[in-house]
Amino acid sequence: MRYSVFLQAPFDFERFWLLLGIGLVLAAGLAWLAIRHLRKKGIRLDRLIALLPAKRRLSLLRRRYLRRVERIGSQFSSGDLDCRAAHQALSREVRLFAQAVTGQPLIHMVHSELKQTRYQALANLVGEMYVPEFARLSAADVEQMIRKSKELISLWQ
Repeated sequence: MRYSVFLQAPFDFERFWLLLGIGLVLAAGLAWLAIRHLRKKGIRLDRLIALLPAKRRLSLLRRRYLRRVERIGSQFSSGDLDCRAAHQALSREVRLFAQAVTGQPLIHMVHSELKQTRYQALANLVGEMYVPEFARLSAADVEQMIRKSKELISLWQ
């Protein structure tokens, strides 16, 4: 039997794997460049979320703002936020959620303007937060406001 010293080429493998590897490296590089470009242009996730269908967008926004409300609750529990700051943060997050869902500038409206809109649940909740939000000292129950904020976000239609 005869054996050849040169059974195969030293780096002989299919071109498919080489092309696949190069393609993956190029795809990763393009993704990195796209993310960098989006960040540089200031394009936020909110603009991309706005392109989604309504049900999916509402679901994503609910999860995002429920996490933010939870974070405020944990900061209040740990003592990082006092009662006033917690109410201010809750009011801001609830208004931002409603603004993200509706597309109306609800974050800039005062309570009397919110009452004139069709979002009465939001106006009522913001009204409950007004006194503790602007008082120097308040005995308001932050846990109850967190619960009501979560309820509003969860039940928003």
